[in-house]
Amino acid sequence: MDRHVAKVLATLAIVALAIGIPHAAQAVSTTIVINEVDCHGNDWIEVGNRSTRSIDISGWLLSDKALNSTAVGHVYAFPAGTRIAANGRLVVQQSGTGSAHLAFGVDCTRGATIKIGHRTGTTYSEIDSVTVPVIAPNTSYGRIPDLTGAFGQTTPTKNLANYGVKPILTSSATKSCVRGQTCKVTMTARNSPTYRLATAMTGVTITSAGVMTVNSSRAATFRPSVVMTNSFGSTTVTITVTVR
Repeated sequence: MDRHVAKVLATLAIVALAIGIPHAAQAVSTTIVINEVDCHGNDWIEVGNRSTRSIDISGWLLSDKALNSTAVGHVYAFPAGTRIAANGRLVVQQSGTGSAHLAFGVDCTRGATIKIGHRTGTTYSEIDSVTVPVIAPNTSYGRIPDLTGAFGQTTPTKNLANYGVKPILTSSATKSCVRGQTCKVTMTARNSPTYRLATAMTGVTITSAGVMTVNSSRAATFRPSVVMTNSFGSTTVTITVTVR
């Protein structure tokens, strides 16, 4: 290494130590995030690791106030040995015991701000925060896409990948049927929707429970648009049914 470059790097390292910048904390500051919050009783907060390596967050702080707050029970300190797996999650909860116990709750009737960060000497560094708004019953507030996206109302998925509250198709969007035999397609989706055709289509019917019947008297390809609706909104999907 060039002597001048080495000297500069050494000087920067000394300055970093002098002003209290923790090398490890700097390296992970954009990878540890608040990922999901549930505030409808027995509240819990999920912290996520966006990186492809396990990260130690021993001593990091989680709070619904300032990280240096002296309010009793409102600053949670992650105990020694706390690690979050690569692309993983860690949950602390009011009903938890030991290192999983969260002493404070999250007020989602008025909104609350949750912060996570760390302390170096007398310096507190906030790494991530989220302001939780008033949200509907039976929902949480999380990042979509999971770990990386912006916050919105989500289906509670503690320790699992986040997904939205609108209907999400979980069955196949394609099906093959035999000409002359009964052709039925049973659709399934997350978040309990009802089903209907977006527009009427000759030879295709569907029940509100998602059972589609297709006329199989002749070989043809049908592509009906199906609207899945629940109390949070609607999702439209196209189903391809081929009669051979």
